[in-house]
Amino acid sequence: DVPQRMRLGGGGVHEPRRNLLVAYMLWFVSLFGTFGLHNLYLGHESLAFLRTLTLGGVCGSGLLVDFFSLPRRVAVRNGKRQPSLPARDSMWRFLGRLAD
Repeated sequence: DVPQRMRLGGGGVHEPRRNLLVAYMLWFVSLFGTFGLHNLYLGHESLAFLRTLTLGGVCGSGLLVDFFSLPRRVAVRNGKRQPSLPARDSMWRFLGRLAD
């Protein structure tokens, strides 16, 4: 189990909710997302690593994408919204998995 998960009675698993304000603060503190701390907070370790290697994405484009997509990504993480990717396997799904 992931250390952040807590066991509930009946064998269920409860993951802590993520806060949008905390995600934006981590985005800001990590030089506008360059080092991907907000991605680590949301559980997207591979994207955090990619953002760090590319210093925020190609020509900083990842920084803007992250800024505008954080509300959706926090909602998806908290289970309030379904990912907006199609269910079929495709190149777009693969790229979307990298972004999420």
